[in-house]
Amino acid sequence: MNIKVGMMVLLGAVLSCSLPGQAKANTKTQDIDICLSPAWWRDLSASESACSSALKRRDLNSKIRVDLLNRRSHLYQYVSRVDLARLDAEDARKLDPDNLETAVHLSWIEFYQGNVQASFDGFTAIIANHPESPDGYYGLGHLYLDARRYDLAEKAYKDTLKADSKFLRAHLELVGIYQTVGNNEAALASCDAILAEPDGFVRATRFVSSTPTLRGFDFKDATLAEKASLLQDAKRYGEAIKILDDLSTRHPQSPRVFVLRAQAKIYLKDLHGALADARKSKSVDDIFYGHGNALEIQALNELGMTKDVLSCKGLRPFLACNSAGKRRKL
Repeated sequence: MNIKVGMMVLLGAVLSCSLPGQAKANTKTQDIDICLSPAWWRDLSASESACSSALKRRDLNSKIRVDLLNRRSHLYQYVSRVDLARLDAEDARKLDPDNLETAVHLSWIEFYQGNVQASFDGFTAIIANHPESPDGYYGLGHLYLDARRYDLAEKAYKDTLKADSKFLRAHLELVGIYQTVGNNEAALASCDAILAEPDGFVRATRFVSSTPTLRGFDFKDATLAEKASLLQDAKRYGEAIKILDDLSTRHPQSPRVFVLRAQAKIYLKDLHGALADARKSKSVDDIFYGHGNALEIQALNELGMTKDVLSCKGLRPFLACNSAGKRRKL
């Protein structure tokens, strides 16, 4: 072997080996990276373990320790362990009394623990001290929404979007407000505003990830499902079905998609299609079982039948029929 080449191979082998303590140091750094990852919510157990492991280190600087405490506090809020969330947030505040993220966490924790005035004071202070941040306005909007002060909640969410146009959760809250007050067109406009900001989808997806009726949805598809529902309210059934057909391909186990499509098909008098979707919604999940059952009965009634008196003739495969053409018990 050429001497020069041989030396390079040897040098590469040496450099590829871990130095004493290096593997351990890498593991500790990895814990910090996992804890502070933007995708921490995808594996809550692994994230909590990484945060707890990293916080045991004595060589952390105060900034990293505050970041780790805030992340674990957020994680504990996410799984409704609010007492533990408060402990971490208060420890973070001792290290950095002016930290914005800590102030946001403590304000939410006050709300979760029923201390509405303390939560209001916290979010108001955030707005005063950090007017450029959307978090204070968004928290205030939630308090107003909880109190059914829809006019004040609307203003707070609009102020949130002035501070950060990609804070898409505020748009989704506005959709809910406009639905509640009967302003369907404004609700649709908010949906379209969300869909026009694709860069915000990744960070907003966590907002819907734990919602049972949106299981498996990212923020974009959750918005599309909401838009389909609004289109139905506006009697724009064809547009709604077009969206729902697309969603049903990506989410074949979502009962909400099939319930919405069954409703639209009933209005369009596609009763066999409505019957199939209603039954599909019942078969994939029981979250919407009552809705699916009601739609099934409505479709059967409009077909001139009931669950008690049914004919198999011409209705396969929508009815449960045996090979002799006699009805089986549904």
